Amino acid sequence: MQPQVTFRGLFPSQPLVDTVCSRARALASFAPEIESCHVFIERLGREGAAKPRFRVSLLVSGSAPSVATQPSSPHSVTAVDVQQALREVFAHARRRFAQPWLLPRPGSARVSAHH
Repeated sequence: MQPQVTFRGLFPSQPLVDTVCSRARALASFAPEIESCHVFIERLGREGAAKPRFRVSLLVSGSAPSVATQPSSPHSVTAVDVQQALREVFAHARRRFAQPWLLPRPGSARVSAHH
């Protein structure tokens, strides 16, 4: 599975894409029902701000009806360090798949990872 990475408010970065690919492969090996992964990396605030913040959102889909997390503000991770936000959003997804009773029911695709 090759994840799709979308950058908003910052230039695309190959090291970030590589990190996303590595974490997506690890998640897919843990939860093989995942068929696709889309990561949104967004820089918040104005250009040139002293301490930019980043929001990372994760959307996964697959053949199993329980495979769903959707990107939206309350279901994303926001941090001052983009690598930290990536770690947290993928760790959250892994915890959700490790505890199937926490996965959303079909038709209810929202999960919470807001920090």
